[in-house]
Amino acid sequence: MWQTRITMPPSRSARPANRPSRRHEILTAAIDLLAVQPPDQIAVSDIAAQAGMTPAAFYYHFASKDEILDEIIADFADEWSRLVSGLLPDLAHPDDLIDFIDDILSWIDERERAGTVYFVTSIGATSTGEAIRKKTRDDLSKRAAKAFTVMNPSKDRIDSAVAGLGLITLLEVISRARLELDPSYRTLGPMRFRASAAALAAHLVKKPHSTGASRDARAQPHLLARPIIWKPRGFARPRGSGSRRTNPWPETARPASSPTP
Repeated sequence: MWQTRITMPPSRSARPANRPSRRHEILTAAIDLLAVQPPDQIAVSDIAAQAGMTPAAFYYHFASKDEILDEIIADFADEWSRLVSGLLPDLAHPDDLIDFIDDILSWIDERERAGTVYFVTSIGATSTGEAIRKKTRDDLSKRAAKAFTVMNPSKDRIDSAVAGLGLITLLEVISRARLELDPSYRTLGPMRFRASAAALAAHLVKKPHSTGASRDARAQPHLLARPIIWKPRGFARPRGSGSRRTNPWPETARPASSPTP
C-alpha cells in the first residue's frame, strides 16, 4: 500500500548557512526596538539598521517581521514557563507566596526588555503569538491548581482550577504593571507592591472563588485602582455613546422583583 509523506519546505531558520549566522544579533535588535514601540510601527529596515546590516541580510535569516516576533514570544514563553513551573512546587504554605512573588518580579526586572515585548507591546500582534501565550497560560494554570491543592487540601477541584488560573493571571497583571510602571506600582513602590501582590495571591488560596473574590478585590483596592483592559487594535467607542451609563432595565422591561427608584 502506497503511503504519501507530506514534506514541509525548509524554513529560513533551518536553512544551512554558508556564512556565520547573525540571528542572535537580529533578535537582540528587534527586542530593543519592540520594547519601546509596537510592532506595527517598526519596519524590517528599522530592525536591520538597528542590527547594523541590510534588509537583505535580515531576510537571509527570517522570512518576515512576524516570524521574528513569534520567535521572541516563543523564547520568552519558554523561559517564563520554566521559571513559574520551577517555583510552584515550593509553595507548601500561603506564607511562601511572598518569596514566590518576589522571585517572579526580580526575574522580570532582569529581563525587562524581552518581558515588555511579551507582556505589553506584542499583545494582539500575531495569531501565532496569541496561541503561544494562551497555551503557556493554560499549562501554568494547571500546574498552579495542583500547587493550590497542596496548600489547601479542603479546596475542591473546581476551586483549585479557578484559583490556579487566577494566580497565573495575577502574575501576568503584576508583571505588566511593573514593566509599564503602572500608577499602582509607582504609588506603592516596589516593596509594598510586591507585598500587596502576595496578599492577593494568598486570598486565592484561603477562600473559595465563589464567596471571596469580590471581598478580596475590595480589601486590596490599590492594585485594582486602574484595571488593565485588553482592547483589540482599532477599538473605538461608538460615535455618540459618550460616557453616560444607560439604564439596563427600562421602565417597560423592569423585572417585577426590582424596586422602582
